[in-house]
Amino acid sequence: MTTLKHNYLLFIVLLLMGLLMMQCKSDDQTKDPEDSDTESETEDDSNSGADDDSDTGDDSEDGGDTGNGESTESEQDDTETSDDTATDDQGDDSETEEEELQLVLMLDDFEDGDHQSLLGGNWYGYEDVDNGGASVLTLTRNDDGDIVMDGEGYESTAAMTLSWELDQGDYEWDPYVGWGLNCGDEVSPFDISSFGGITYMYKGDAHYVMIEVLNVTDYDYHKVLVKAATDWKRIDIPFSHFVQEGWGEAQDLALDNVHNIAFQAKGATGDTGSVTIDDLGFLGTDILEAEKDLEILAPDVPEKETMDDVTIDNPLQALAMDTLNKGANITNWLEQGKFKSFEYDQDYINGLAANGYKALRLPIDLDQYIVDRDAVLNGDADFEVETGLFEILDAFEEWTADAGMSFTIDFHQYDESFDIDDPIYWDVAARLWKAVAEHFATNTREDIFYELMNEPELSAGVGEVDQAEYTEFTLQVIDAIREVDTFHVIIFGDVLWNSRNMLTHREPFADERIIYNFHFYDPFAFTHQGASWAGTGTTKHLPWPYSEDRWSEYSADFGYLPTIDSWHFDNLKKYYKQANANWLYNEFVNVKTWAVENNVPIICNEFGVYEKSALQEDVIRYYEDLIGAFEELEIPWQVWFMLMDDTTYEMDADKMAAMGLEAVVIEDTDTTDTDTVEDTDTGDDTETGDDTETSDDTDTGDDTGTDTDSDTDTVQ
Repeated sequence: MTTLKHNYLLFIVLLLMGLLMMQCKSDDQTKDPEDSDTESETEDDSNSGADDDSDTGDDSEDGGDTGNGESTESEQDDTETSDDTATDDQGDDSETEEEELQLVLMLDDFEDGDHQSLLGGNWYGYEDVDNGGASVLTLTRNDDGDIVMDGEGYESTAAMTLSWELDQGDYEWDPYVGWGLNCGDEVSPFDISSFGGITYMYKGDAHYVMIEVLNVTDYDYHKVLVKAATDWKRIDIPFSHFVQEGWGEAQDLALDNVHNIAFQAKGATGDTGSVTIDDLGFLGTDILEAEKDLEILAPDVPEKETMDDVTIDNPLQALAMDTLNKGANITNWLEQGKFKSFEYDQDYINGLAANGYKALRLPIDLDQYIVDRDAVLNGDADFEVETGLFEILDAFEEWTADAGMSFTIDFHQYDESFDIDDPIYWDVAARLWKAVAEHFATNTREDIFYELMNEPELSAGVGEVDQAEYTEFTLQVIDAIREVDTFHVIIFGDVLWNSRNMLTHREPFADERIIYNFHFYDPFAFTHQGASWAGTGTTKHLPWPYSEDRWSEYSADFGYLPTIDSWHFDNLKKYYKQANANWLYNEFVNVKTWAVENNVPIICNEFGVYEKSALQEDVIRYYEDLIGAFEELEIPWQVWFMLMDDTTYEMDADKMAAMGLEAVVIEDTDTTDTDTVEDTDTGDDTETGDDTETSDDTDTGDDTGTDTDSDTDTVQ
């Protein structure tokens, strides 16, 4: 493979060659820019390093949950949802009739039809097969296996054209294919720091363009999502718009240390697409300035609504306040993959308790512990539960008891196995919960809770689950639990991502030992800054509360790029009304009124701020206002994001104060050898191994493939 030699003189020569070739092609082919659409992304004038993902975790995946905030939807109208699929009508195309930006170095115009760029690097393609996927990338190749550029170009004779069909196969995350241009290596990296951005012509389906820098070693490369285009379109992308997804280690976009310029398509099994690319090159530093698209308005703070009485005369309300308030979640672990080892153990639980947490919610994908689950769901095998599930749950039951924390078992899944339309799944879910309840039926702890299912839309991988149908499913599960355990309390969250407003449209269940929960991630613009899985990966630095002094007339100052879906811009324009303590409080009055009128307790067991691009002082003020509303309305809470360091078990003192957490001393009561818990995988899942070509689309980036060893001991 040809390697570029980037000494200074050669670079100048190549630059002049590129300018000459560009001019010759323009003169010979007389391409008219006005004959095509031009998508010019606006420059981020306030790029202060936040665009270099200083992550998390989601991708895991994920929408929402995945350690970065589970719900990928704003509930202001209970109708908006985030959609990662880019199409022509999403967001602002930012098309302009102004003079095009100057292309100063052509990487490849594809006119020679071969696999080498004008600068000598080679084009390549890859699929997810090495990671267990079964996706197919279709490119024309010659007898030597080299890529042939046989597409019809933009007013020229050749271009790169390709198509794909995605298939997850046994891969744990979203399937993908990719293609790219090798530009440099560790010995001779490509230096593009003298340029301002990337430009190319394209038509076809949505895809990512990536700058693969050598300092990124975990495949979480800096990328931009490019929307689909039916006709030829030119896109100009400033380097400042390239960001990591956030599941890997945060790295700077080292423009002097480039390996490849690459592209990627990913989605879900069955997705197909194609794209044709022409005239790939680099822009100069004269990037277009951002346009004014916001107004600096005075804060529009609503009057604080009043409730005459928040009292709920139900013993479960007192139980919830005593045992479910000031709680934490353990995220991006057992809900996104099967158990392999205790990444979080008794020391971690003791650390939570020492920082003042009183409740633990354990998200876990329970149905992954059904022996030969897929065969069972197809009606081809008998229902059995792996005993390893109970070893995991028993460990956390013991640790939380020793630490004085409650324990919620949260059926929480990202693999979308929940099928609301399948009566077999109804039966399997009911039998699964019956097995769990039977296991704990004789346990006298009143602070063990069964959370039937997290966010049904997320669990099913659909945009909407019918409330009436979900109610019937829930009743079947409740009946199964009550056959063996009438003592322990059930936690129920409604459809539309555990919507508080959907709760207010239902009658409570007849079962009197149910606590109702909702999730809260509003204003979404604030809580999901930098959240790639929610489509807001570039957003940053929104003030809390809203302030005229810190607002801007340019959405680009807050990282809002033309690739972001339009509903995110709509939320940003309402921010001056929502980013205040009164608005937060008022959002809960409806659901609290419903709870008081029906004499049932409600809790919020997911909320929080993804902190990748939010400023800490703003995060702290948000938590002060939100926790203040919960306390005043007597709504117990459990935060989604893991705020305690999982190595030192320390928490920021200001954040603890904002959340009303007070440090306590926890005695060391470790009596369990957690290393002996066996992985009881029966081969249902396949180990994914490490990515070998590109990143997976997850919220955390953790590769949680499971062992193939199995324990055949089961319970009926």
